[in-house]
Amino acid sequence: MSVFKKKFVNPHKLEKKIVTLSKESKLKRETVKQLMYYFQTITKKYGGKMPRTQFRQEMTSRFNLMDDFMLDNLYRCFDLKNRGSLTMEEYLRGMGGFLSDDMEIITKLSFTVYDLNGDGYITREEMMQWLKTSLTRQSHEDDSDEGVKELIDIIIKKLDCLDHDNRVSLKDFRAAVAEDDLLLESLSSCLPPTENKKAFFLMISGDLKYTLSPSGPSAPVRFDAPVRK
Repeated sequence: MSVFKKKFVNPHKLEKKIVTLSKESKLKRETVKQLMYYFQTITKKYGGKMPRTQFRQEMTSRFNLMDDFMLDNLYRCFDLKNRGSLTMEEYLRGMGGFLSDDMEIITKLSFTVYDLNGDGYITREEMMQWLKTSLTRQSHEDDSDEGVKELIDIIIKKLDCLDHDNRVSLKDFRAAVAEDDLLLESLSSCLPPTENKKAFFLMISGDLKYTLSPSGPSAPVRFDAPVRK
């Protein structure tokens, strides 16, 4: 708790912040406290802020998320002021959504990740950007663009389910996901795998029987141990 006192002089303000973040994310208060301590521990050498590179290492090592394009856009949802590093509050708010089990919260997060320009819609052009890289990696054929367009036609029929205006609003996305939650990750895997999330919670709670490597739980390590690249 001494680390908290250095960062938050007033214990009442600290508790109020914890309550607010807990309500926003629907995570337990104790989990929010653990995330605070974890952040403060692993960012000591960076002056209490998390650089973009460390964020990417955390997501890769702790949650096995490897797609560079997706990680750039997930980071955008954390670093709302585009400063290139995260404050503790930005990290906590972002992780509150990322780790949540609340369907409304993770639906909104996934939509925000996919909405590349932040205009409130996922367009065909944005879907093309999401899908083209992954499909091109899987195919060496010259007709990969045609394959992407066909896939976009299928996805947009699923997601643009309310007003059929050939683009996907948050309302469309919510309605589609309510029918089939697999559509949450129809464009990319931007949410933590269940086993990795479980192991992460165990780690920050102090149960060091579990920690995370790119392949899943492994031997215990300290919070401030170097993250494996």
